[in-house]
Amino acid sequence: MKDTPKYLAIAEKLKHEIETGEYQPNDQLPKEFDLARSYNVSRITVRNAMKELESQGLIYRIQGAGTYVKERNLMHATVDSNQLELINLKKYKLKLLDFEVGQVILKITEVLNVQPYDIVYTIKRAAMATK
Repeated sequence: MKDTPKYLAIAEKLKHEIETGEYQPNDQLPKEFDLARSYNVSRITVRNAMKELESQGLIYRIQGAGTYVKERNLMHATVDSNQLELINLKKYKLKLLDFEVGQVILKITEVLNVQPYDIVYTIKRAAMATK
């Protein structure tokens, strides 16, 4: 079986960092040169990873200014089990920010595949890097 291309592995790692809040909406991502150096790959590999994230609607680019995280879309707020191999769980500490029980918000009934009268749990948590 063929290994995952490096650019896809980098894209998945950055996607995870975006989805877990390490990079917030409108945060600037590191420059391609810095990412290439930290992952020990070429800038072309990083550029391909950025194109992948851009095609997924996770980032946007401003020529001459950098690459930034887009506002989150609820449809993309899930973590694929294939991403878990890229996560170093010892590196993060989870903190519970909020927990509520109530009715589902109408705009996310389709996303969650629930009825407007269903009761849902809303859990807000943050993954923070440990020292």
